[in-house]
Amino acid sequence: MSEFEFFFILVGLLLGLALAEIARRFADAIAARDTVKLGVLTPMLAAFVLLDLASYWMWTWSMRDLIHIDWSTLFAGLVVALAYFFAAASVFPRREGMWPALDDHYFKQKRLVIVGVALANIPGLALQLSILLPAANDLWFFVWQGMYWTPLLLLLFVRSRRANIALLAILLLQYLLVATNALPNSEWANSVGLNSEAARAASTKAVGAPR
Repeated sequence: MSEFEFFFILVGLLLGLALAEIARRFADAIAARDTVKLGVLTPMLAAFVLLDLASYWMWTWSMRDLIHIDWSTLFAGLVVALAYFFAAASVFPRREGMWPALDDHYFKQKRLVIVGVALANIPGLALQLSILLPAANDLWFFVWQGMYWTPLLLLLFVRSRRANIALLAILLLQYLLVATNALPNSEWANSVGLNSEAARAASTKAVGAPR
């Protein structure tokens, strides 16, 4: 068993549970659509968390040759996985019938979800910045990072329903841009690739996986 396999047995299990948590509650919400008003905010937030979690999974794979097992690595992996799990568990109501309209639940819980996602992303981004800082003229670094972190942090404060929809749409859009290679990579992203082709194809091509 490699060190990555040992590491990912635990971290991958928690990430998989987080994915299953959102998928199951998403299915429950759709099944209860006759009695619960779905709205658009909670489904958009759920889609964002799913995509963000998947992007972290890809990034972890790109790092597989660099992972060495020690307490700091294991602790960091647990922090990230638990942050994602608690974020995923907060997207939908814990019990059916608690919220007749999921948009109301969204405004109650969104800060917990956003903080969880941010905490999950910070260690990976910090790791990459410790390897290489972006050049001041690396425009695409600031475009990609801004497209992720600006709407993510603004979601903590905005109260307008339309503003929340717009910010979530930007977060979802940047994943589409990543998937279609619609915009160039930053020089920083190309240089900090942690595992050659796997890294360029997964984690560092854009801030869709901001690590």
